Amino acid sequence: MKNKVIIFSQLMLGLSLIINNLHAQESLHSIAGVVQVNQSGEPLKNAFVELFKMSDSTFVFAQNTDDQGNFKISRIEKEKYFMRISHPLYAVYISKPINLVHNVSNKIFSLEENTNELDEVIVEATRPIAVLDGDKKSIYVERIPGIEGDNGIELLGKLPGFWIENESSIAFNGSSEVTILINGRRQGFKNSQDLNLLKTIPANNIKKIEVISGGSAKYDADRGTIVNIITKNKAVDGLSVNLSSYSYVNEEISDFQNAYVNLVSGRFSGSASVGYRNSKSYGTENGNIFYDNSDEDTQQDYLKNYDIDSKVLSLYSNLNYKIDQSNELNFNFSSYSTNKQTNIQQQNSYYGEQNFILKFKNLKNAEDNLTSMNLSHTYTKDSSDFKIKSNIGYLTGFIDETQNFENKFITGSTIDSLNKGRAEIPLDGHQFIMGLDFEIPVSVFLIEAGAKYTDSEIENNATYFDDIDGLEMLNGSRSDSLIYDEKVFAGYSLLSTSVGNMSFKGGVRIEHTENASAFLSTQTISANSYTNFLPNFVVSYKTKNLSSALKFTSGLTRPDYVYLNPYEYYISEFSYRVGNPDLKPVKRNTISLENSLFDFLDIDLGYHRYNDMIMLVSRRLENSLYTRTRPENATSINDFYASVGIYYRLLDNKWSGQLSFYGETYNYDIKPQFVTDTRDLDQFQYYSVKFNNSYEITPNIEIFNRFSYRSNSTFYQIYQASRWRLDLGVTGNLFNDSLKITAGVDDIFNTYNYDNISYFDGYQNNYETDLSLTRFKLSVVYSFSTGWNKNKKSTSTDNSKEITRFKN
Repeated sequence: MKNKVIIFSQLMLGLSLIINNLHAQESLHSIAGVVQVNQSGEPLKNAFVELFKMSDSTFVFAQNTDDQGNFKISRIEKEKYFMRISHPLYAVYISKPINLVHNVSNKIFSLEENTNELDEVIVEATRPIAVLDGDKKSIYVERIPGIEGDNGIELLGKLPGFWIENESSIAFNGSSEVTILINGRRQGFKNSQDLNLLKTIPANNIKKIEVISGGSAKYDADRGTIVNIITKNKAVDGLSVNLSSYSYVNEEISDFQNAYVNLVSGRFSGSASVGYRNSKSYGTENGNIFYDNSDEDTQQDYLKNYDIDSKVLSLYSNLNYKIDQSNELNFNFSSYSTNKQTNIQQQNSYYGEQNFILKFKNLKNAEDNLTSMNLSHTYTKDSSDFKIKSNIGYLTGFIDETQNFENKFITGSTIDSLNKGRAEIPLDGHQFIMGLDFEIPVSVFLIEAGAKYTDSEIENNATYFDDIDGLEMLNGSRSDSLIYDEKVFAGYSLLSTSVGNMSFKGGVRIEHTENASAFLSTQTISANSYTNFLPNFVVSYKTKNLSSALKFTSGLTRPDYVYLNPYEYYISEFSYRVGNPDLKPVKRNTISLENSLFDFLDIDLGYHRYNDMIMLVSRRLENSLYTRTRPENATSINDFYASVGIYYRLLDNKWSGQLSFYGETYNYDIKPQFVTDTRDLDQFQYYSVKFNNSYEITPNIEIFNRFSYRSNSTFYQIYQASRWRLDLGVTGNLFNDSLKITAGVDDIFNTYNYDNISYFDGYQNNYETDLSLTRFKLSVVYSFSTGWNKNKKSTSTDNSKEITRFKN
């Protein structure tokens, strides 16, 4: 293995040397210049420079000036343009037309001090919530109605195409293959950890969300759609602070506190967040299970109560330092620790062939920590826009879980038997990451290439003890240990170019995976090795009123290490889950057409094909009450979807909102040995509707509502009934918007509950789950900002494309 790492490093070094010989090639046309202060002639850093086509005001490109006020926009076609330069402390500047027939350099733009009078600028069109550019859609958070009091995961649930289930799972356009990044970096080993971190980030600390549906050859093939959460950054030298406090009240009281700090000083910029979350949740589930036996059927009626008490401490920081005009360092750090207690009590009554009562208790205590850090260096060659980015990352984490369980078997009026025990299920893991990326302009083309090496190791143990007359005895049949090692060698290459309103990008990602699992119980080692070639391409078209992207993406999903571990994990006395060390990765291909029309309408159409899809296959054991669940490469899936999002502002912009629809039709190609019920062979459909609104009562008071509905749906071995919820709230702004107070009620009619059926051969469970999501919510957010320069009121807090046409 050491030899492979050495070879991999040599290949990256060789690639770097080869590409360096190409960096001097110039793009076809470019515009370069400097932005300065008119009164003093001093260069102005962090000014926002935007380029538009003169013919129809179509946005072309934007960037911030460097420490010396310089900017350069490259790879531009021959045409007439105009430029807009903005800065929070200075008046907006609109340039005269620029007829670009050759490279333009040494342009000087002088900005006047801002007098806070907006009469000179007439806004004819505001920027929409979502902007589609090539294969990426950018969603600007502060324009989304009714997000006050939300955290990061609640925010995602409001966006078209997204569906968040009980803050524990995420899907986009019908696919759960989603990778969550925060400022371009993944923070966890898997999505559940990233979702937990998102719960600790208030929505008002997020600037925008970038979505690359289906993924890209530039990113890891494991998982699909890329969701990049961009946190807010201050544009000028100074300090900004955001303090947030949230309270949730139902039968319990939960709270969340967060402090977010952003600092810019000279060449340094950084943001940091610290949060503490104390959450309490509870619920009930009651159901009936029918066991179909050859002689006499057995029916089980049960009632389950659970309550969860969780405390989370989270830290996050993103630091940048610009060494000089060509070199920049970035350090990203995150850590969150959880102390979670789960108490489950379930009473089961069995009738028919077997008659008894089983009372089951399970008290789980889990402490865990996940820490991630990443250091990257970016080098940009001024004369050619040639760019090299290298990074090194490390993740480490642990979970210390203990379970205390008790089973009382009651026949008649006496306790027939009492089984008690304890389980220790610790997990430790770490991951090392090394990567190198290039961007090389060659004439009208941009070449992107890179390589990445990931080395992961996880150790997971399960030790069960039986309590026999007060003495603990090791239960060797239930205990096991797993050591899992995975190494991924990856490389990619992309080529992109533009012709008129058309843009093209295509490439391939190659990933070679080696993994090995060592099992204590069987004294065996299971090893796998596979290589995947994953092509991706996108053709996009953009005019003033239409942006479209036709995409083909491919990827894979490697089996979760939890699924590979063959030890038995007991859910209840008669129900347990085992792993499968022979699982293969899921392969995915997606064809999609994304459209954004007239800045208010988004329409996405697409088709997913999954091969060797991993399903949790449940079966009864030998016609008994025992059920076993095992992950299997059980099926392939054909999935067609459509998503529509409508954004609107009415009544002189007092009423803003968004309406989104999502529909899907799909079927399973199940391998014969995994067909446990013929209902799974049908063609299925479902749809969802989301409706978010915010209405301005006065300049300082807004009311909002959020409505979501999901129709009934059928998935492998489970039927889900329809469900809906309505949230209402009001927000008040005080002290020039420095203080925001939001009060509201979630799931006001207590309608978002589960009414489901799970089924397989000889088994059917009809159950209802009350999720207890109805709650009163109160949030208080206080923000303040100060600068090192003259304290002037900003006309805009967002250095981005605010308007598409101006008049002096």
